[in-house]
Amino acid sequence: MRYDLRAGFFAFDTWNTKLMKGNLDQMLQDRYDYLAVSSEPVINTGGFGWGYVLGFTFRFRISGNIWGRVGSTYFAGHQQMPISGSYFAATSGQPPQKYNIDFSETRLDYRGFEVSIGVELKKKK
Repeated sequence: MRYDLRAGFFAFDTWNTKLMKGNLDQMLQDRYDYLAVSSEPVINTGGFGWGYVLGFTFRFRISGNIWGRVGSTYFAGHQQMPISGSYFAATSGQPPQKYNIDFSETRLDYRGFEVSIGVELKKKK
């Protein structure tokens, strides 16, 4: 049997990021009790995101040069991603009005677990 522990950092960047406008519209509609919302958000994706990774792998010999492998890795990172722009909202008995969006503290969170199960074939020395 053999086990490995891993720890480190990772970096990432986003290209052509799209925001699900329907989700933003629904969030604004629910928060402010609007009848309808139509938004035009702008995302600033400047800069890299970063985070850390922790994990382990447990290996065990099945037979000869065949090894089984079970492992897990946890990723936790983020990238600043401010959202600006505007939206139109309608309330009961009022014409639609324009409002500005300024979510300057918004960020993309990158968190999750990876679980791996596999078989390794090793060369005999």
